[in-house]
Amino acid sequence: MSLVRTAFAVMVAGACTLAGCVTVVEGPTKGVQFKKGPSAAKSGNSAVRTGPASGNAGSAQGPGALQTPVPPMQLPEGGQIAQPVTSGVSSSRVQVAVAPIGIIEYDGQTLPIVSPDGRYIAVQQGKAPAWATILAQDDQTPADGARLAMFEVTDQGLKTLPIANDIPPGLMLGRDASPRGFLVESVRPDGSRWIGEVAWATGQVSWLVTGSDIFAQGAYLPDGASAGIVCSARERGGEQSVILLVQNGQRRVLANEAGTAWTFPTPVASPGDGGVIVFAMCVTRAGVETGAIGVRETGGSVLARRRVATEGSIELAFQAIASMQPSAWAIGDSSGSAVAGDSGASIALVHPDQARVVVFEPRSGTMLPIGKGTVASIRWQDAGASGYFVTGREGLLYLPDAGVQSGQVPARVLGSPYVVRAVRDHRGPSMIGFGPSKRNERALEVLRIAVGGQPRE
Repeated sequence: MSLVRTAFAVMVAGACTLAGCVTVVEGPTKGVQFKKGPSAAKSGNSAVRTGPASGNAGSAQGPGALQTPVPPMQLPEGGQIAQPVTSGVSSSRVQVAVAPIGIIEYDGQTLPIVSPDGRYIAVQQGKAPAWATILAQDDQTPADGARLAMFEVTDQGLKTLPIANDIPPGLMLGRDASPRGFLVESVRPDGSRWIGEVAWATGQVSWLVTGSDIFAQGAYLPDGASAGIVCSARERGGEQSVILLVQNGQRRVLANEAGTAWTFPTPVASPGDGGVIVFAMCVTRAGVETGAIGVRETGGSVLARRRVATEGSIELAFQAIASMQPSAWAIGDSSGSAVAGDSGASIALVHPDQARVVVFEPRSGTMLPIGKGTVASIRWQDAGASGYFVTGREGLLYLPDAGVQSGQVPARVLGSPYVVRAVRDHRGPSMIGFGPSKRNERALEVLRIAVGGQPRE
């Protein structure tokens, strides 16, 4: 949320359909602010900004709201939550099998995050934070109405895990998780912002990045190497923000440019580029770009940048990346490319002006679209499938690499708009999917989705 994964959870919330979850509104009044370029409405894209102008990003609960994490609800008796659409599956040469896991309450705004091994899920419940807090602006306030909950995924369903009683109030769910724990962020009394990790085993929080600045949008390095993370960092009252790598007690600046707000860093494994490339959003007065940053021993170097919006808006940067969980974005060779002859790392993000997922290939400089109205994606290379699972109006879709190159229409896999996370345990790869509940607009149905076989129990 800022560290938020809050993403397009708006999009999976109850009656909110994928086509109608992004709205045009005014954003926060303080923090990263740039002069607006040509409006999206003038260019024919009116739905390109997220969030209300003020207040909270989700509906507030009344005086009777629960003050403890809400356990998973039971699934409807005899009800199958989602069914594969076989006609779409055959054309894309991918088969999936679905196993319901449970139903969890969330704050109506923030998408859950999953450990890369698929064993645990963390979710934010209660009252969603204000948008200034979500976007890490100067007028952010502690998320006192939010509460965290974590669950273990078992053969019998979801098991509630205890959060430590002495955990600080006002913690928000972060963007990422590891086998050890999940990231959280905390707005401090002096207006600064810290990043911490809550351990799955104990429910205790330990602080990873502290100080007088605003540290936000943290993400783990691939495979959780040495507990390293990347994040954005900004002085309070300043417009410029940098991408920071924090590892083994040391801090390195990877991207720093005058008049530029580097935000939402997303590391991707890239063996041919020193082990990792950090993709990030870049907000300037001229608009919003996505950039690829190579990691070096002494810092970082920007390898490529592409414009995705003509309005310099932190909200648009958020919209582009908010549906992604960095550590659960790719299965198999995460450095695989959808472009023939391109062996470097790539990333799929939401292009705000085009209002769909695109694959950004920094080596070739290409940006390839996937479908129309798509809002989330993961990269998949396993079980004979190599391509992208994307969330769209029609449901969960799949497009192989060859289809990305030729501009084909994705095939429908599930008829409901599930946002999926790519996970791998000792039994192999699968996906954890979150979709809208028909019973409760502030609840999400949770599935395990296996590709090319049966769900592993």
